[in-house]
Amino acid sequence: MVDYRLYLPMGANIPPGWIVESNLYYMLVQMPSRTTPGKFYNVKVDLETRQIIDCVGIDGEECKGFHFRGYCFHSRGLIFVSYKKEHKKGVAFNSIQSFYQLDPEQLEGNYNKLYNALISHGPQCNRLLSRITGLPINIVTARIKELRDKLAMVTDAGNIWDNETARNVKIWRAIGWG
Repeated sequence: MVDYRLYLPMGANIPPGWIVESNLYYMLVQMPSRTTPGKFYNVKVDLETRQIIDCVGIDGEECKGFHFRGYCFHSRGLIFVSYKKEHKKGVAFNSIQSFYQLDPEQLEGNYNKLYNALISHGPQCNRLLSRITGLPINIVTARIKELRDKLAMVTDAGNIWDNETARNVKIWRAIGWG
């Protein structure tokens, strides 16, 4: 059973101006819309579990933006922008710029193929993922890194001996947004 809940990474580097409210139980982050200038969405995060609870417009309207596996692009964008550990200067400007340049259709392509392959076939190495999905190995390697580091959808599941290449290889496991 795959856990499809979405979690904010530990040590997430959220721009201080985006945090609207925070108490012992939750944090409310005001995420700017990447498509509509001047429009913002409130993303609610449970502080104990780091689970993203919901996303609504600041005027209370339901988020009608792009959704993938039950979560909107704003919730996933918050993770994408803040996945790097905190450092003195705050979120890297290029992380925010990259968020605005992401194409939602791209997430449905190779990312979706790889994530679904991991769900249906279980933990796999890059070579086997390439064989299963029909994608070139260099595409698989790059997309798995992004699914792991930026989107928090994949985690390291250890190493196995690969008889075909005669070396130890890393295997990847799909995690539900968390």
